Amino acid sequence: MEQARKVACVYLISFAYGVDKVFWYKFRSYENDPYNTEDNFGIVHSDLTPKPAYCAYKTMMTFCPSGSTRPELEVSGDIYKAHWTRPDGKVIWAVWNSKGDSGLRQLSYIGSLIFYDFMGNKLRNVYKGKYYITSGVLYVVGSKDLRVH
Repeated sequence: MEQARKVACVYLISFAYGVDKVFWYKFRSYENDPYNTEDNFGIVHSDLTPKPAYCAYKTMMTFCPSGSTRPELEVSGDIYKAHWTRPDGKVIWAVWNSKGDSGLRQLSYIGSLIFYDFMGNKLRNVYKGKYYITSGVLYVVGSKDLRVH
């Protein structure tokens, strides 16, 4: 599952720094040799069924499809925030902690937002604006400004 948490981070940082194309090393896991440490690097299994990382990749591509603006990245300590505009005009934020779980953090924003985890699951605002910021991307749809406290 850690690979699934990292895949969007790698792509979004790369895009923010001007990289136009990113290719995941070993797209397909061969999973044959328990002594080969690279046999499990792919985001799909040897039979081409999706691993969790593939679902996280698909989620990232849903939120940052072709034609989106280049992500702008802000880094504050361990907290990373990237934002961009999709072709449909919606502003998307991606927030994550490079060191893992930072616990509940207050998010300040204006308007009504929709939150999704790194696997594309819609989240409810059960903590009145507070969310767990982890190494998996938290996607926020619909605000031109987002602050993490």
